[in-house]
Amino acid sequence: MNDIYLFFFDEGKDKSAISDFAKEFVLKKTQEKFNIPIDRIEYCKTENGKPYIKNYPDYHFNISHSNGAVAIAFSDYPVGVDIEKIRKVDMKIVNRFFNESEKDYILNCDCDSRFTEIWTKKEAFIKKNGLTLSHLRVAQTNGIYSFRENDYMISLYTENNEKIKIFKE
Repeated sequence: MNDIYLFFFDEGKDKSAISDFAKEFVLKKTQEKFNIPIDRIEYCKTENGKPYIKNYPDYHFNISHSNGAVAIAFSDYPVGVDIEKIRKVDMKIVNRFFNESEKDYILNCDCDSRFTEIWTKKEAFIKKNGLTLSHLRVAQTNGIYSFRENDYMISLYTENNEKIKIFKE
């Protein structure tokens, strides 16, 4: 199973309200899956910020939000998801964090969407592996599923990218 839920809000919506919404959605889905009272579910984060549910090590999910959009992924495997509004190529970021083949991929088409695609793939990689932004330079982008929805790029990284279901809420 690889399910991605997408939610779109007014871009001016408070970031903490969006974050609270995402957490509550995960708690609701956890309650449904395990048929346990929501007050018995412990939502935690690792020291690097990766969320997890205490006492359910085989329950995998990840959350990302950006400019009024939220992506929440659930998987049978460790998972990382990232959503970003498509933005202009930032050469400072490209030169600092992207390898030569990634640079070629972006610069040969002059596409802002390709820049955002590579960025979200790198973030999905580090989130799946519980790493930090300091690992962006070495983050792999091969084999990571990406797609565009409206003005956003979404990337999902898990050990099995088959049978991905996308739900737009």
